[in-house]
Amino acid sequence: MYFLRHPKDLVFGPEFVEEMNSSVMKLLQDSPLAVGDSLSAIGEAYCKDSALPVVLPVASRRARILARLRSMDKQGVSMELLLSIMLGLCAVELVDSSAQQQTSNLPVLLDNLSMMLHHHLRERDDLNQLAKYFLRAMARQDMLLSLTRLHQSKIPTSWWLDDEAKIHADRFMGYTGTLMPILARLSDLAADIRASWLQTVVEDNTVGPIPKAYQTEPDLHDRASQLRNELSLWHPTVDPTLSFQTSRKFLMHANSYRDASLLYLYRLFSPPGSSAEADRAALTMAYEVMSHIADSEEDLKMSLWPVFLAACEMRSDPDRVSATQVLDSICRSRKTVTALGTRSFVFNRVWVARDAGIDWNWMALNLKYSNELLPI
Repeated sequence: MYFLRHPKDLVFGPEFVEEMNSSVMKLLQDSPLAVGDSLSAIGEAYCKDSALPVVLPVASRRARILARLRSMDKQGVSMELLLSIMLGLCAVELVDSSAQQQTSNLPVLLDNLSMMLHHHLRERDDLNQLAKYFLRAMARQDMLLSLTRLHQSKIPTSWWLDDEAKIHADRFMGYTGTLMPILARLSDLAADIRASWLQTVVEDNTVGPIPKAYQTEPDLHDRASQLRNELSLWHPTVDPTLSFQTSRKFLMHANSYRDASLLYLYRLFSPPGSSAEADRAALTMAYEVMSHIADSEEDLKMSLWPVFLAACEMRSDPDRVSATQVLDSICRSRKTVTALGTRSFVFNRVWVARDAGIDWNWMALNLKYSNELLPI
C-alpha cells in the first residue's frame, strides 16, 4: 500500500516517484525490519480510507517504531536510517485520518529530530546526500510549522542546502530550496514580533494574545525592510535537466511562495482588521499569490501554505468561491490531515470570525485554537 499510494499522493509530481522509491529501497535492503515497520505504518494509515484490513493498529505500530528509534539512536546506527524512520513517523501524522480528532505529534517529532541532529553534528561529520534527501522533507515541514506558529525554525538550512540542492528541484520544495534561508530569517523575525506582542499584552493587561496596535522596536522594522528587499529580489534557480513544462509548475509554485512570504511579512506589522487600508493592501497581495497558483490539481498540491495565506484575505463571495475551489483541489490531490484541517480553519475560523465582526487575524486564531492549523 505504501508504494501504491504514498509517493504518488504526496510528492510534487510523478517525476519524483521513482527517485523516492529508489532511496527508500536502499535502506529497506539494509534494514528490512526497521524500514519495513515505517512503510507498513504509512500503508496501514492509507488502509483506513479503503476496505483493506489493517494488520496492526497504526498507534501500536507507531509506538513500536518509536521504541526502536530510541534504541537505534543509542546504538549509533547510520543517520540516513534514523532520518528515514523519523520521516516515516512524520508521514503517518500527515495521512492517518484518525489524527484529525487528536493532537498532532508532528511538532514534537520535529523537536526531537532537531535535538537528535544537533547531537549528531556535534560529534560526527556532515550528513551524506541520502541523509540530506530525507532531511529536506522534514526541514520543509519544520519551516512551515515555524512560520505558522511564529517560532524560530529548528532545522538550520545549512544542514541540508548544499550546492546540489540549490540547482535541482526537490520532491517537496520544488524550486523554493534557495528561498528557505530567507524564510528562516522571516521565522526569526516572527518569533521576535510574537514576543513583542506578548510583552504588550502583559504590560497593558489586555485580553487576547495579539493586540490590534502595538509598539515594535526599530530593529524589527529594519529587519523587516531587509527581508522585504531580499524577498522582492529573490528568483528561483531553474533546474537545467528539466523541460520547460516541468519547470513551469515549479516556477509558479516558487513565485507563489515568494509573494505569500511578502504577504506574511506585511501582516506581521499590519494585522488583519487593523485598518481598512491595510486590509485592502493585503487583499491585493493575496491576488498576486493566487495569480501564481497552477490550474491543474496535480500541479498545485504543494501550494497549501500560500493558498492558505491568500484565502484568509478573501471577503467577497466570488473571491471565496475561487479560494474554496483551490483548497478543495489541494485536498483532493494531496489528501492529508493537514490539508483538510487547513481548509476547515479558513472556513470555520477565519471567515466565520470576519463575518461576525470579531478578530479574524489567523495568527491570533491559531493561538486560540492550537493544533487545528498545520498548512504543510
